[in-house]
Amino acid sequence: MCKTVVHSETSLGWGGQEIRILEEMKAMRDRGYRMILAAPEQSAIYPKAEKADFQVEPMSSNRLKYPISIFKLARFFYKEKVHIVNMHSSRDGYIAGIAARLAGVPLIIRTRHIDVDYPNKFISRFAFGKIPHHITTTSQLIAERLIHQLSLSPNSVSCIPTGIDLAKYGSVRGLDLELRKEFLSDGAEWLIGMVTVLRSWKGHRIFLEAIAEIKKDLPNVHYIIAGKGPMRDRIESWIEELELQDCVRLIGHRDDVPALLVALDLIVLPSYAHEGIPQIILQAQVSGTPVIGTTVGGIPEVIRHGSTGLLVEPKDPSALGQAIIKLARNSELCSHLGTNALKFALSRHSLRQMCEATEEVYQQYLD
Repeated sequence: MCKTVVHSETSLGWGGQEIRILEEMKAMRDRGYRMILAAPEQSAIYPKAEKADFQVEPMSSNRLKYPISIFKLARFFYKEKVHIVNMHSSRDGYIAGIAARLAGVPLIIRTRHIDVDYPNKFISRFAFGKIPHHITTTSQLIAERLIHQLSLSPNSVSCIPTGIDLAKYGSVRGLDLELRKEFLSDGAEWLIGMVTVLRSWKGHRIFLEAIAEIKKDLPNVHYIIAGKGPMRDRIESWIEELELQDCVRLIGHRDDVPALLVALDLIVLPSYAHEGIPQIILQAQVSGTPVIGTTVGGIPEVIRHGSTGLLVEPKDPSALGQAIIKLARNSELCSHLGTNALKFALSRHSLRQMCEATEEVYQQYLD
């Protein structure tokens, strides 16, 4: 019998978390599951799921309407004979989770994507230890912190890193030349980029300060910042403040990320908080593009310093700048890191591996 799975998400934005949900839904649909999304109509993921031909159930995240939202979802889960509900954010963790309990859904999963503290242990133990039957995380560090800080059973927590759709990266070779022409000018030979949501903790300021420090040492390098988010205006002002208009470009949201990653000589992600395992790092690794990251969250689980990339301490522009110089002046090391990272990502982080690990969790409770 085809199992029905509902993913819930109350986040209104579009970033790695929402991308993973939609990609997982597509991949699991291909494996024979009936996939449904429950989300606010004004969220970014709602129309994207509709466009991908998924059934979408509107869900309000208004706290004043919690009881009504819970009742409506419980009725929906019961009517649709839902087997699995997977919640992804705090608000839908309560709304969809309690609704699933009321409807008698056999398996309720809470997925934790980011690394945060749990100051109110009582509430957090209820959210993670009482509502769901099982918890999945995107990194081992997040799993271990949940287990230790909230005294959860290790058997109830599984780390399932995000899987990358390798098919998307097999047909972009050649497009990188056009993109390099678009972004390289004035005799520049190297292209370095940040490709991520424009949020404070991603470290855009650190990146720009590092560029300002090394600009004279690397006159043949241009930089791009791709993505959209609440920090765009501030990033623009920082570029002007640091007088980087001649070498740094903000290029906004891009749908051609696979081609963009191949076009780049180096990817930088100087995050200083909240990271699980960022998808952009795995995507860069699958592209064979070397990466500089920080020792934050689950990043060291995929960037092994000197082998699959370089790591620097967070909030240290000087260290980041020196790492950039090191790679910009050593093509052999770049090639070594890119090759090792590609092998690592292909062996551990494919979409197929993510789906197989997800099905193992399903089978623990439903078979």
